[in-house]
Amino acid sequence: MKKVAVTSYCGTGSSAVIDLLSEYSSCTTNGLIRYEHIPFYTPNGIFDLEDKLINGVDIHRTDEAIKSFKKEMNKLSKNNFGWFGSYEKMYGKEFDTLVDNFLSELNCFNIKGEWYGQYKGVRFSLIKVILQLGAKIIQNRKIHKWGRQYIISGNRKMVASFPSEYEFYRAAKKFVKGYLDMIGQNLDKNIIYDHLVLPHNAYRIPNYFDDDFRLIIVDRDVRDMYALSNYVWPKIHSSAPFPKECNEFIEFWRRMKSCEKFIDDKRIFRLRFEDLVYNYEDTVRKIEEFIGLEAKDHVNKKKLFDPEKSIKNTQNFTITDKLKKDAKLIEDKLPEFIYEFPYEIRTSIEEAFDD
Repeated sequence: MKKVAVTSYCGTGSSAVIDLLSEYSSCTTNGLIRYEHIPFYTPNGIFDLEDKLINGVDIHRTDEAIKSFKKEMNKLSKNNFGWFGSYEKMYGKEFDTLVDNFLSELNCFNIKGEWYGQYKGVRFSLIKVILQLGAKIIQNRKIHKWGRQYIISGNRKMVASFPSEYEFYRAAKKFVKGYLDMIGQNLDKNIIYDHLVLPHNAYRIPNYFDDDFRLIIVDRDVRDMYALSNYVWPKIHSSAPFPKECNEFIEFWRRMKSCEKFIDDKRIFRLRFEDLVYNYEDTVRKIEEFIGLEAKDHVNKKKLFDPEKSIKNTQNFTITDKLKKDAKLIEDKLPEFIYEFPYEIRTSIEEAFDD
């Protein structure tokens, strides 16, 4: 059985693949429908902790890194966000134990002390003036700033950790495996994880995941992404963090894509959302081979993902004349992100839906 993560670039089609996989009797999300697994890549998650402790550590950074990680994990655990986090509500203290065990393997030092990162501000204190005056009279102490009182967050303690790469990744792999098992709850099925890893994090897979892990990255025609984010999704009160103006969108997409690091790993499979629609049978076969699924287990075929319906969610850039004009500009500027549609279709905002 495999642990299968499906991810995308903010609306490029991951939910379509999750719907497809959910049609197999051998696959399950274990009840977590439209739920995103974010603790690895969330700001101050384990990937940020890696960057801080392995690639940019110093005596101050290590304190901030450990405390920020603990704070973020605690937030995800204690709060019932619904579509992410909510670990204590769903799994009791199991997630907290994973975090504690992970940190214990990093050989943290608890130190009495403070540094500028703990300073939140300054204020004038009359009491401080009185104390300074006494010190000046009695001890002849030199006063540099009368009444300056520092505002320090938390207690005056520091946490330091300087793990080797081997120590960090060994502990991180245990944390990741523990998380995946917590979600899977020992079910004898392929477990599906929505947005467990983002495309820009795929290069980290060798250091975090075992051989039974699989990542499917779903991409989509950039012209449709522009059309969907500007015209379709707002109609259903949805959105994506993309610029609205066409030229700005083009530059944004180019830069976002250029930041991605590609690695050759058998556990990563990249597909186009459009291929799942226009080349359904062949694409399904490739997905089955990648994960190790059997066609006989596809018991609810086209019940959750129907290519005949989803085809109306392609070529959205032809809906209006304004979109057609912008799409031509996008096509000229970003040819590498264009899908070659085998034939033209007619669609509308009413017929398109959110994937």
